[in-house]
Amino acid sequence: MKAADTEPLKGTVEVGDELLSGYENSGICGEGFRDAKIVAAVEVEGLASPRAGRIKMRHIKDFSAASLVPFVEECVSKEAVVVTDDWQGYAPLAGKEFNHKVLDKARGLPGLAELQIELAGEWLLRTHKGAVACKHLQHYLDEFSFRHNLRYQGVTKTINKIILGTTRGKATPYWRLVGRSYPDRPLLPKGKK
Repeated sequence: MKAADTEPLKGTVEVGDELLSGYENSGICGEGFRDAKIVAAVEVEGLASPRAGRIKMRHIKDFSAASLVPFVEECVSKEAVVVTDDWQGYAPLAGKEFNHKVLDKARGLPGLAELQIELAGEWLLRTHKGAVACKHLQHYLDEFSFRHNLRYQGVTKTINKIILGTTRGKATPYWRLVGRSYPDRPLLPKGKK
């Protein structure tokens, strides 16, 4: 699904970050997440009453510029207007050829990025009952973004995007999907059933 949605975000793009709370032992084999750090970029549609257009999300290790700036560079077009709050982790964007505007949340930042992160958290807890391992969290964020981005498009266009995504990229073998380091490694340690 991620490979099917590779076009960078355009127009006015709000970028925000938030902690996504999960259950510490919610995942497979007790590998759940608690307070995962998420950054989201959202195309802002409409000026009078802003609403979320296409979105992209990433699970990051911290809220530093080293984590935030590469996400923006990968997901947002250079021609876009990038709107963030005044967190210093976003300050280097101005030197990266982005049209970067800093707005205080109280002065008009819509909060669409944080809202999408909260909606993704609700989706994970309600749909998946919190059973999401930390190592798979990015895949679930990609699925949430894909579903959001195609919500108003017909079934035919959605299926075409999925087929396009499967033919563009390199296939991921099962052993990598489940987090093994090589194909013959057992899923559970020997002796455990």
